[in-house]
Amino acid sequence: MLSFRIPISERPLFASTVATKRNKSVAPQLVVGGANHGLTQICLLSKRENGKLYSKDYGHQEWVTCVESLHLPERDLHVASGGMDSKVCVWKLINRKPALQRTTRSVTEKVPEAQCFDLIGHCASISCLRATEQPHFLASGSYDSTIKIWDLSSSQQGGSCVATLSQEGFSSMMRTRSDSNWDSTLDLSQLSLHTTATNSFKTSYSNSYKKRRPEPLNAVLGFINTDPTAPTSTCLSSKASPYRVTSFTRSGVIYTHDLNEKKRLDHIPPTTSIQAHHGPISSLLLLSSHPGGDVVVSSGLLDGAIRCFDLRIAEGRGRCVGRCEGLYNSKQSSVKTSRENPGGGITMMVGVGNSSTASDVLHVVASGGGGDASLKIVEVRGGGKMRTLKGLEVVKEVPPTTLWTSYNVEENKSLTLPPGSPSSTAYGLTSVPQVDGVVVAWGDGRVQLIRNLTKSSDVNIREQTIPGNQSIVSPHMVCASAGTVVETLSTRSSGIKNAIRSFSVYETDRNRVMGLSCSGDDGIVLGFEINY
Repeated sequence: MLSFRIPISERPLFASTVATKRNKSVAPQLVVGGANHGLTQICLLSKRENGKLYSKDYGHQEWVTCVESLHLPERDLHVASGGMDSKVCVWKLINRKPALQRTTRSVTEKVPEAQCFDLIGHCASISCLRATEQPHFLASGSYDSTIKIWDLSSSQQGGSCVATLSQEGFSSMMRTRSDSNWDSTLDLSQLSLHTTATNSFKTSYSNSYKKRRPEPLNAVLGFINTDPTAPTSTCLSSKASPYRVTSFTRSGVIYTHDLNEKKRLDHIPPTTSIQAHHGPISSLLLLSSHPGGDVVVSSGLLDGAIRCFDLRIAEGRGRCVGRCEGLYNSKQSSVKTSRENPGGGITMMVGVGNSSTASDVLHVVASGGGGDASLKIVEVRGGGKMRTLKGLEVVKEVPPTTLWTSYNVEENKSLTLPPGSPSSTAYGLTSVPQVDGVVVAWGDGRVQLIRNLTKSSDVNIREQTIPGNQSIVSPHMVCASAGTVVETLSTRSSGIKNAIRSFSVYETDRNRVMGLSCSGDDGIVLGFEINY
C-alpha cells in the first residue's frame, strides 16, 4: 500500500538512509541525496518533508553519492554524506515537530538552518561510507584508492582522521605521475587531519582540488556486507575480528586491512590482497568470520562470476574454494561474450533468508546486466560449494495496458520484452528478511517484491494476466507449487517512469508491518507499507 509520495527534485536521487534511535526517543527520519547537491529530510511519522540539508555555507558542491546513518551517543540524529567534491559531511538532522502536530497558522515556525562538519582528506569522489557504533568510527572509501577512518566521538568538533588505509604501491604511483594538473607539493597528510565547523576553507580547498585532482587509479567501490541478509550493513567488520576492514575495488581486487586498537597509523598497507575478478567487483558478502580470516563471496561486474574465497588460506595455496562461472551465459544476453566474459555481468548481489538462524548455508540473489529479465538464486555452503537453484523470469511478459506506449499494445495479448532493454534490466536490488525475499527495481520504473525465495524449488515464475485488469501488471504472481509470491508495487501509477536506484527498509509503529522507501531517476520518493 502506498504510504506517501514526495517530489524532491527534477534531478536523479542516488542514495538514501534511515536515521533512528533504538529507544525510539526521536521520530525516525529518511534522508535522500542525489544530483541536486543537497539532501532532503523526511519524517517517517508525519510522512512529510522535514527540511533541506543544504545552504550557501554548508553542504556539497557536487553530486551526493552516498549517505550513511551514524550511531552517536547524542540525543539528536546524525547522518554522514559523501559527494563528488571529495568531501564527507557530518550532519545534525533538523529537529522539528511533525507537521501533524503544528499549531495554528498565526504562529510561524522558524526552520533552523542545516549545519554540518566537513571531513577533508580525500582527493577524489567519495564512493562509499560505513559507520560503526562502538567505537564511533566512520570509514570512507574514495576513487583516490584510499580508505580513511574518522573518529566521531565528539560530534561538536566534527571528527578527526585516525588512519588512512592505502593499497600496495599507491603512494609511489601517485608521486611519479606525469599529470601536469597534479600538485606534487601538496601535503596530503595535513589535509587528512583537517576538519572545520564552517566552510571557510571551501574556496581555497575547491581551487586546490581542481588543480591536484588525479585520474582514478584503483577506486574503492565498497565495503564487505557483514550481515548479508540485512537490507543494510551496520558494521564495518565482523565480531570475530572487530578491527578488520575488508573492501573491494574497481580493478577486481579484495583488500583486507587490520587496524591496531592501540596504535593508529597513517597510510596502513593491506595485510591481504586477492585478484578476485577481471574488472570491477559489484558486491562482497561475508559467509563466515574467523579470527584467522573471513570466508567471503564476491560477484564480478564484467566476468559474470560468483566466487568464494577463504582468507585463512595462505597466498598461493588456493584461496578460491568455490565458484559459479558464467551465471548469465545466455543466447538472449545483449552482452558480448569473450573468454573473460562468458555471459552478462552481475550488477548486484544480496543475501536472502533469516540471519538469526545459525547455518553455514547462504542463499544469494544476483541480477545481471545483460537484460534477460531474470534473477538467479545460488546456494553457497561453508566449504565453498555452490549450485544454482533456479532462475526467476519475473518480468519476461507484460500484459496489455495503455501505459506501455513504447510497445505495440493494440493486440489483447501479453508481449515479450526485448532482451537488453531497460525494462529487462535490474537497477536496484535489496534484501528484505521479513518476507524471506528481495525487492527489485527495473529500468522502466517497476518495483517488485518477491517473497519466500529460500523455501521454493527449482521453477520459473511468470506473471499471470488477470482478465479485465488494467493495471500495469497483475498485482500478484503466485507459483502454488513453490510458494514464491511476486508482488508488483504501484510505482508507475505514482508517476515513476525511470529506474529506481535506492531502497530503505524500516520498521513502522504497526505490528507486522514494515516500511519500504524507494527513490531514483525521477527525483520522487515513494513510501510503501507492506504486511509480513
